[in-house]
Amino acid sequence: MSGILRATKATGDMRQKAPRCSVRRCKRRPVKVGLCNTHLLREADAAFSQFIRRRDRSCWRCGSRDGLQCMHIISRRYRALRWDERNAVAGCLKCHTYFTHRPLEWEAWIDSKLGAGTWAQLRKEALAGVMDWRELAAEWIGGDNATD
Repeated sequence: MSGILRATKATGDMRQKAPRCSVRRCKRRPVKVGLCNTHLLREADAAFSQFIRRRDRSCWRCGSRDGLQCMHIISRRYRALRWDERNAVAGCLKCHTYFTHRPLEWEAWIDSKLGAGTWAQLRKEALAGVMDWRELAAEWIGGDNATD
């Protein structure tokens, strides 16, 4: 086990420091790829969002290329689909806000764009859950899903 050894002033014995998250000033224990849960989630979300925006290149609703965001079809709260490419489309700030405040219209719009039953299928998968979300997050940080 690698770690930093340090001698305590009083006894002179050597103790091993507990591993820490690789993000500067974070003192939490790492869980995957050297990151704590909080930073693992943030890094994976950033990588996934960038992937979706590069994949779609414009807002699915209005076609704008300005201020693109990653719009999740089923909420990110459901980690089984949080980083699933089928569960996200690119959208501008205006359209993202519009649909955030109109969830019933969002559901209908998704089924019209992606096919009837898409919402229901994703909902079913989201409710089924995920075994270990940390594995899914680590895959996104690893860069296996990058596009040019």
